[in-house]
Amino acid sequence: MVTGQMTKKDPRAGFFVVLGGKLYYRSMNLKFWRKKPDAIGGQGETAAADYLKHRGYRILERNVRNQKGRQMGEIDIVAQHGEMIVFVEVKTSHMGSAGASRPDSRITPAKLRRLEKTANWYVRERQLLDCPYRFDAISVIVGSGEKNLSITHLESIFL
Repeated sequence: MVTGQMTKKDPRAGFFVVLGGKLYYRSMNLKFWRKKPDAIGGQGETAAADYLKHRGYRILERNVRNQKGRQMGEIDIVAQHGEMIVFVEVKTSHMGSAGASRPDSRITPAKLRRLEKTANWYVRERQLLDCPYRFDAISVIVGSGEKNLSITHLESIFL
């Protein structure tokens, strides 16, 4: 375990700790630790949203969380395809990293339960109870170049 203090130029200025090769930081205003924001994850979500738009989906929202009560989870992309509401989980990896061949294999049963709870909250909150919906997964593998992406779209991941 490595601990230290970040420089003042760092936007996350505060204390940090490295556990298992991952950087966790604590803002001076926060009383809990957060994992460093993952830039590749955001890149993958943007690529997935663009992919869906080109396939005729309308992006309704991104990074949806419930704001009140106990945090249930996050939905990366909420889209509409025809009459169907589509909740999309995006997993991104670098080409050479472990598990890069199947980023979607990192979607655990616990993640699926959180995704389902958050989607049920979303449908109730937006009064979309009569709309059909499904859950999709998108795997994005980022190659050496910024435009070198491999995208796999799995529809209806719940049976």
